[in-house]
Amino acid sequence: MFTSRSGFPNGPARGVHRVILRCVSAQPIPLPPGWPVAFRGSVAIAAGLVTAKMLRGPRFLRVFPDTYVRRASASPDLRLRSLAAYRYVEGRGVLSGYSAAVLLGADCADPEAPAEVTVPGGGQRPHDGPQVHRGVLSEDEIRRCRGVLVTSPRRTAFDLGRRPDLVEAVVGIDALANAGRFAPADVLELAQHHPGARGCRDLRRQSPSPIWSLRKSSGASSQARMRKARPSERISPKIAY
Repeated sequence: MFTSRSGFPNGPARGVHRVILRCVSAQPIPLPPGWPVAFRGSVAIAAGLVTAKMLRGPRFLRVFPDTYVRRASASPDLRLRSLAAYRYVEGRGVLSGYSAAVLLGADCADPEAPAEVTVPGGGQRPHDGPQVHRGVLSEDEIRRCRGVLVTSPRRTAFDLGRRPDLVEAVVGIDALANAGRFAPADVLELAQHHPGARGCRDLRRQSPSPIWSLRKSSGASSQARMRKARPSERISPKIAY
């Protein structure tokens, strides 16, 4: 007797329809890191959340290569650009400089400052990504903050304090000391662990002075207080990296 593939003799019985069942995984597809605030486009496409055409549309804005944020009426601020920068270097680097400062709650950066990351290795080829610093960070110089890895408050203050602009250097140290609840002079201790860092020699020469102990008071900004400081009280950091 002939039996069809349907399992019924001589074909399926009248009124019976073949039903095809597909296996559906019970495990939900994990969302891309940072979705939907700041994320890698290729990962979001692989997860089935968007298409390449959607990423090119009005809903999303490309900030760095393969890195997107939700489009808004205003341009991305430093915090959002920094979150995007972290996704761009995730697994290879951490946020540092002003990007780390803004996520740590230290409001000391120019709103138009570029996002900054630190990655290990040698020279960096030109690209349209964030500002990249090269260096080796110890475990105690890195912390997780708001879902991303950033340099610690002391390490961030150490990096900003070695920058050439005197006002920006001291304002950065002051803001991070307030946010991280440490004495500004503690930054000098890091110089012993990074003796070859640029600007470290000048930073290490400075003993704690009144300008290192500036604190927010009477509503005046740190920059305004720094500009009023006597030249003899000012430190002389040179180059940041």
